[in-house]
Amino acid sequence: MPLNLPQALNSAVQALQTNQLSQAESVLQQVLSEHPQNAEGLRLAGFLAHAQGRIADAAALIERSLEFDPTNEVALCNLGEIYRVLDRLPDR
Repeated sequence: MPLNLPQALNSAVQALQTNQLSQAESVLQQVLSEHPQNAEGLRLAGFLAHAQGRIADAAALIERSLEFDPTNEVALCNLGEIYRVLDRLPDR
């Protein structure tokens, strides 16, 4: 049965919001296996990686999501926070 992408993404968001990280990871793996260039799936996977403490992976996933949706303000904010954690903010 083909994946219902909007429903799967919503399920991942709900799992993240309720701290069910393994459930979110399972859903996002399925999303990205069928839709590897889905910007929202990549962003959510990055958010998940950040929540799991995999900060470098989080940055890479969100950077990749921005390749497909460069004006996504939520992804840009997520990436800014990750860069802050990694101490990779640009000098002023």
